[in-house]
Amino acid sequence: MHRIFPFIKVFPLILAVFLLSGCAALTDWRSPQEEITEEAAEVAAEEPAPAVMGFLENIKLAGHRAPLEAKLDSGTAMTSLNAEIIRVFERDKSEHVLFRVMFGEKEEIFEAPVKRWAQIRIAAEEEPVRRPVVEMSICLGTERFVGEVNLADREHAPQPVLIGRNMLDGRILVDTAQRFTHAPSCVNGNGQIPDS
Repeated sequence: MHRIFPFIKVFPLILAVFLLSGCAALTDWRSPQEEITEEAAEVAAEEPAPAVMGFLENIKLAGHRAPLEAKLDSGTAMTSLNAEIIRVFERDKSEHVLFRVMFGEKEEIFEAPVKRWAQIRIAAEEEPVRRPVVEMSICLGTERFVGEVNLADREHAPQPVLIGRNMLDGRILVDTAQRFTHAPSCVNGNGQIPDS
């Protein structure tokens, strides 16, 4: 009995320490879902939220002051620019394209290396149309996009530029109820988008 008696005296003290430490641990307990949510919030805080823009916006091409009207279309895979192909030629063992873009009544001549040729399906055509794809820099709002653009005959389309998912994904959300919400403003001191 003498051996158990000292334990009985300290038992309430041990029990109190045990219960208090357990309560402290319970106050800091979080469900796995709460931990995941906090981690996701930390990651989201590090990444900028996509900009919300209207389905029609003005854009600028690198090196040019004049804006072009563009339709933002998340249903289209690749960005497309209305351009008249003047000629395709070889330079330094790579294919280049010379093309004309109209800025209102004024025309500009561009030259760019052909990155690849795309086969584009058009609803009115039975066979896919072969189009040159070039890399271009486009200013949309305050964002500068560098990506693939196919050169197309969009003469009968209301907008000369169609911005597709290759430039929208993760950076722009399209609000179809809005139009012309952001003027292109990623420009240098000359009022032009920097080329690099």
